[in-house]
Amino acid sequence: MQQFRPLLALALATLTAFTSPPPLADEQALRLVQEAVDAMGGEQVLRGLFAVRIAGVRHTNMLEQSERPEGPYIVSYGEFEQRRDMARSRLTTTATARSIVGPPAGTAMTTIVADGVAVMRFGDRVFPAAGDAVVEAAHALALGPERVLATALAAPDLRSEGTRSLQGVAQEVVSFSWGGTRARLYLNRFTSLPTAVEWIADYPFGLWASWGDVTTRLEFSLWHLEAGGLMYPRQWSEFRNDLPLRDSTILEFEANPEPAGEPLEITAELLAGFEARKATAPDRVRLGVDFRGNAQEPDEIAPGLVQIQGMWNVALIAQPEGIFILEAPISSEYSAQVIEKAKELFPGRPILGVISTSDAWPHHGGVREFVANEIPVHALDLTLPLLQRVLEAPRTQRPDSLAKSPQYARLVGVSEPTEIGSGVNRMTIIPIRGEGGERMLAIYFAAHRLLYASDLIQRGSQGVGFFMPSYLAEVEAMVARHELEVESVFAMHLGLTPWSEIEAALATIRGAS
Repeated sequence: MQQFRPLLALALATLTAFTSPPPLADEQALRLVQEAVDAMGGEQVLRGLFAVRIAGVRHTNMLEQSERPEGPYIVSYGEFEQRRDMARSRLTTTATARSIVGPPAGTAMTTIVADGVAVMRFGDRVFPAAGDAVVEAAHALALGPERVLATALAAPDLRSEGTRSLQGVAQEVVSFSWGGTRARLYLNRFTSLPTAVEWIADYPFGLWASWGDVTTRLEFSLWHLEAGGLMYPRQWSEFRNDLPLRDSTILEFEANPEPAGEPLEITAELLAGFEARKATAPDRVRLGVDFRGNAQEPDEIAPGLVQIQGMWNVALIAQPEGIFILEAPISSEYSAQVIEKAKELFPGRPILGVISTSDAWPHHGGVREFVANEIPVHALDLTLPLLQRVLEAPRTQRPDSLAKSPQYARLVGVSEPTEIGSGVNRMTIIPIRGEGGERMLAIYFAAHRLLYASDLIQRGSQGVGFFMPSYLAEVEAMVARHELEVESVFAMHLGLTPWSEIEAALATIRGAS
């Protein structure tokens, strides 16, 4: 918890910036930011703004859940209300969301960040949130439109960076340091209003962890003159690494609102739970430990073929020449554990390669560790550009083995069924080429009549016991197309399962009226 409080304290410290700009700041940059202060309503208006309540509608592109990195993306729609309390460094967000990957009625969740702790409220339940919520709250409070100018003025290294174009309009750009990173502010040359703020941060607790230094750009538009003379943007567009993440339209705005209800008590139990959730960060997850913290023993599902189940499953495939590793999940640290486990279970056997079967983060987030160990990476041809970007992503804030000692990446693209190895665990890597599985590979072990189905077969509650029955049909079609004889199947989130269960589930849904 202590590691997050400095960021929140920095957000609070900016309140004094309007009256005491640092003496060493660049005069040109100071002038530009002060002109922006005037354009937003003036120093008195902004200094008197201690909190805001905003509410509206938004849509979020589910970048991780979508079928391809470049889009089109699966979209989540919903409404939100947010209280941004800059004076107390407290952020409360209530949001509803409806999407194809959630319940049809949608979900409603409240996230509260205060005193370096993040908790979530779902109905009557209150439980710890992930650490990224605290990091993102600090960014929101210090770099949001109501406070970003004060944050810039408080920075001793505020500097002008000249003119650039954004949204097709000339922008005066200033940069400054905040929270251990460099931020950049774009000011419209003609109106002086902030067009965007951009910063680089590390998000160690979620899907962005595999990207190292992540660039976020928050663009502002649809400016409104609010009561009291404040100019405030009613449209926000957020980008992560230049990918469109979220658009929010603010329908309601209130300056310095009254507190809403009783404040949530951060109990000792919530504190302990918040600390415990840090153990689920990608760089801290232990191999073979499930989401409940239970250790799982490696399961030999065929001679020399071992599946290690946990939060993210991997498999070790022993062949006469050495070992292949199936999947490179979530983080370099996780992959390092996989490599050590392979050496432990198969001593003296070289690791011949790793196979990443999907462009989703749980399948490639740890690929950098294999490259650092000079291990070839096999992946679908369509996925190679994404892997190249992951390998080239800068990691100055949380360097891993590859960042510390760069190595040449041996990437092997798979574009058609490809046989690899020898012996009973000789395998055929097959591009699935479906709709959901467009960017996925299946692996067939002919000697065992065994199929690995990447992400396309998962347990679920959609009437037939499996998630997204259409995915089952894709696997079935691929099996028929390549005339495979399958008796059992396993996958990233599935242990060894009779193929007859898949056939029965498909028969049930096809026979339903």
